[in-house]
Amino acid sequence: MSCPECLTTTQDPTLGDPTLLPDDLTLLLTTSPSPFHPSTVLLSTVLESLHHAPGLAQCPLVVMFDGYRTVGEKRMKQGKVTKELADAYEEYYLAALAFLQTFAHRHPAETYVLTTRTTRLATGATTFTTCITHTLTSTTTCHTPLTMLRFTDSIGFALAVRAGLTTHVRTRYTMVLQHDWAWVHPIPVVAIVGEMKRHAEIKYVTFPSTRSLEYARRRKHNEFPDSVPCGATYAIPLTPLFFFYDRPHVCETEHYKTNVFGRGLFARGDFIEDTYSQILVAAVKAPAKNEDKVKAWEPFGTFLYYAHEGAVRIVRHVNGRNGYLEDGKKDQWIKEGLGKKEQRARKEDDDEEQRVDWEAYLDE
Repeated sequence: MSCPECLTTTQDPTLGDPTLLPDDLTLLLTTSPSPFHPSTVLLSTVLESLHHAPGLAQCPLVVMFDGYRTVGEKRMKQGKVTKELADAYEEYYLAALAFLQTFAHRHPAETYVLTTRTTRLATGATTFTTCITHTLTSTTTCHTPLTMLRFTDSIGFALAVRAGLTTHVRTRYTMVLQHDWAWVHPIPVVAIVGEMKRHAEIKYVTFPSTRSLEYARRRKHNEFPDSVPCGATYAIPLTPLFFFYDRPHVCETEHYKTNVFGRGLFARGDFIEDTYSQILVAAVKAPAKNEDKVKAWEPFGTFLYYAHEGAVRIVRHVNGRNGYLEDGKKDQWIKEGLGKKEQRARKEDDDEEQRVDWEAYLDE
């Protein structure tokens, strides 16, 4: 038995050819109504941050636009928005379609054509929504750098990822992105994918945010393993993670299809970390012995990228840049964020990251 910190770099983590990454990895990006709309600044910030990983911006991109329900009082995590937010989202949607085509139009010598089709998407045993699919295809190479899905109803993060992954991902690995999480530090994605190929036990890799820095040291808990066998020596620093975060992560596509989505867990409005991740947590907590806890975790294969002993933030909640908001909205957002922060301070710390990182919202 040895501690997670022993998983250290043993060779150059940049090994690998970034030009080959698009053959191995597809990007899935989810977006939904936000107070920042109709501006595309969140979307552009996330996509511009891909430069932190060579080859990442050239990978096939699938963008899922969730729908909404119009109500008097917004509940955006439930897909409920006011008419004002709905109108802003429709304007954003049109602007995003244009922006994304420009982003994906990488080869000036090639001609691209955009096709559109409408299908029914199952969201439950007897429920469906309409899905409008826009596909950008090169007329010279038949390459498809961009696919955009628009759901007419609110289906939520988990079902949006499932729709994109099961229908449009052809690569062995998938990177899931959200429209309000951006990279802020270099990441060796080529090396990460290479290690996932070489070591089948690595199914999922996510990246430190502010509240998961030094995870291996800070997240000690009697109900979780206090140390994990290193097994093989990895070429990149990793530590076992006893949670499945929705925030940006790389996952083996087949593992996603069978282990995450093959359980029939998800309904409209669900998040993966609120459902599947809770199964992971319960499985690890259940055994009494440390070695049995480790065995219970192994099928999930969840790891945290752990460069510099986990002391460096790799991803950031870009809603924290509240300077993107107009003055009136900014004041309202800060007031709302302070209220949420006070509510959280009154609750017992349960070692699980909040869905909305209000500390980041208030961090300029």
